[in-house]
Amino acid sequence: MFRSMVCEEGIRPDSVMLLSVVTACAKVGSLRLGESVHGYVIRNGMAGDASLSNSLIIMYSQCGYLCMAEELFGCLADRSTACWTSMISSYNQNDCFQEALDGFIRMQDSEVEPNAGFSPLLYFEEINGCW
Repeated sequence: MFRSMVCEEGIRPDSVMLLSVVTACAKVGSLRLGESVHGYVIRNGMAGDASLSNSLIIMYSQCGYLCMAEELFGCLADRSTACWTSMISSYNQNDCFQEALDGFIRMQDSEVEPNAGFSPLLYFEEINGCW
């Protein structure tokens, strides 16, 4: 539907619509369409949209392409708490717990504050099934 809308009907989706498409790609594991949307985002000057970047990071991670999530994260000029959370969560979802901890430490070193009430110790213990 996305391709026909863009290619055949000439509709230019906005960032809100693209967020929905990227989220759907992540949920069904459609890496190919997700990559197409990512290309569209880049070609249409939307690569600086933090929400889209976060959604793409999560999509790549959920499709099993953590290396692409890392590459995208590495290209972000402004890494907000949400960006760091997306990447750290991506590591966790892919059983890369040491990388998640390292990411949390790098986030603190970069002077980005975690969300209020966030306890890394409890978070990582829960993810590792220690509770």
